[in-house]
Formats: sequence, structure tokens, C-alpha cells
Amino acid sequence: LIYPVLSSYTAQGDLAFPRHSLSESALSAAYEGDGGDDSPAIFVLDAVLEVVVAYTPAAASYPCPPPAGSAIRKILDRWRMERPVAPRVVYASANDEAGWQRFRSYLVEERGEGGFVGFLDGLAGDVKTFLETS
Repeated sequence: LIYPVLSSYTAQGDLAFPRHSLSESALSAAYEGDGGDDSPAIFVLDAVLEVVVAYTPAAASYPCPPPAGSAIRKILDRWRMERPVAPRVVYASANDEAGWQRFRSYLVEERGEGGFVGFLDGLAGDVKTFLETS
């Protein structure tokens, strides 16, 4: 794992999506889902040395920290056991602005219009310009 990985869980603590792109627009799309039982309500961002578990308002009834035996707790425990350095776990409730700010600090910056796709297009253009001038 070189780059942070973002996954999401339902309000019941079951895995909703194993991997999201690290963009604000992808987060917003998932966050503003249909609100059904399978909609993401808890986001887990694994940045190797730090894991941020962010609860949306839809997860208000889910215990924080997650209970032993839950899918979220199992993955956190597995990461602690598998890695030479146990990751620091930060929990961010829906109204914890500092926790959400920390969570968002790992997301990819989006330049201009187009969200993550626009970011990739801009990056490709920058690389092309660099290669042409080098």
C-alpha cells in the first residue's frame, strides 16, 4: 500500500464499496446516495500509518468506535496485526469538523471543473507540457 485507500460501509457496518477514488466529488456522490440500507454511511480511509473512520449523519445510530466483531473493527484489527507499525486510528463523527478536515486532507485536490476526471486531464496536460519542454 503506497497510496491511501478509501472504502465505505453501510449504517449497519457492512462493506458498501471496497474502493472509492480519493476525490471530493466521489465522496459527495457516495455521501448523497439514495439513503437506502446499502448507501455508504461510514468511510474508512487507510493511509498506512493513520486510518480515519468518518461517520456521516446517516450513521448517527451506529456506535463509535465500532463494536468488536463488526466488519470495520475486524479490518482495523487485521491491519494492526499485519503491519510492522500499527496505524493510528482517528474517529470522526458527523459533527466533528476537525476529524472531517483530517479525513479530507487525504483526498486528491481537484483543479478546475470536472472533478477527479478533470484533475486527471489537467495532470496529463501538465505531464505532456513538461515532456515537450524537457
